[in-house]
Order: sequence, then C-alpha cells, then structure tokens
Amino acid sequence: RAFAVRAELNASAKNRIARWAADMVQDGEAILLDGSTTVFHMVPHLLESRNLTVITNSIETAAALVKNPSHTVILIGGELSPSGTHVRGHLAEQNLRQLHVRTAFVSCSGFTLQEGLMQTDIQEARLKERMIRSADRVVALIDSSKFGKRDLTSFAAAGEVTHIFTDGDLALPHIESLRAAGVAFTVCGEETV
Repeated sequence: RAFAVRAELNASAKNRIARWAADMVQDGEAILLDGSTTVFHMVPHLLESRNLTVITNSIETAAALVKNPSHTVILIGGELSPSGTHVRGHLAEQNLRQLHVRTAFVSCSGFTLQEGLMQTDIQEARLKERMIRSADRVVALIDSSKFGKRDLTSFAAAGEVTHIFTDGDLALPHIESLRAAGVAFTVCGEETV
C-alpha cells in the first residue's frame, strides 16, 4: 500500500502516539527514526525542536524534516524499497554501524510480549535490529491494532524497549500483561494516562 494511504490508517491514534513520543526529544539530540508511518507522524512535532541530528531510512521523513534549517538530517543509503519510500538492506545496515544516537524511534507490524517487535519484511527487520544497536534507548510507537499480532520475524525483544507508546483503544488484557511484565508504556488517549 502507498505510504500516504498507510499514513492515514488509524491517523488520529498515530498522531497522539507521535506527539507523546516527540515530547521525549530534547533540543540538540541525535535521534533515529525508522521508515514507518507511525514514526512519520512525529515530524510536525519535531519541526518545532531545535538543532536535532535526525538519522532516518525514510525519504518522506528526511524531506519533511529538512524544512527546519537548524536540523541536520542524515538519510542513510541503501536499497530502495519496492514502495520507493525508504531504504533497507545490507548497505543501509553498514551505514548505521558507525553512528550512535540517544534514542531510536521504531514501530512494527506486530507485537507480543513473547516475540517482541515483529515485522513482515525480513530486510526491514534486520535494519531495525541495527537501529536498536545504535541507540542508548529504544522507544516503540505501536498502535493498538498491532498488539497480539504475530508477524514473520522479530527484531527486538520486549525487554530491549525502553518505552512503548500506544493509543487509547488498547484492550485491557494487553494493558494488564504489559504492567505484569514491568514494561514502561503510555496509553495516549484523549486524556492521556
């Protein structure tokens, strides 16, 4: 599906999640943003920040963030995905090896406490693994539709995630199991928990 179409799926939930995640970013920080549409929703909020160094594999995210001239935007190179919206593959992973950031912001196509963050595309999963290794902390932006969904391959265990942001539609059993597992998370509703 086209990036714009995917970005509009659950847009209000993604927007709330993204706003809260963006609040974690301090002026002058180096951060990593994956190519997901949920993370892309952070862009309008990050445009208000100053002097960020943003590393991303998303062409859309890089093009949008460069509108703030105080930011340094680094688009990592690699194989262009079939959608034409982001890069992935071995070259992209190699590009990340020399880089280190405060926070990596990632999303996923599925999440369970047992398997952690999962992805349908193996190359994307490998790149996200590399992103996580390049960061001091990992923040996952996961809309409620992804919880309990198992996908092809895992790229991070639940224990590797510093904080999860999700939306107010998350079912109570998922909230209870996150609490029981000691996972730090925020439910981003209209009046946020």
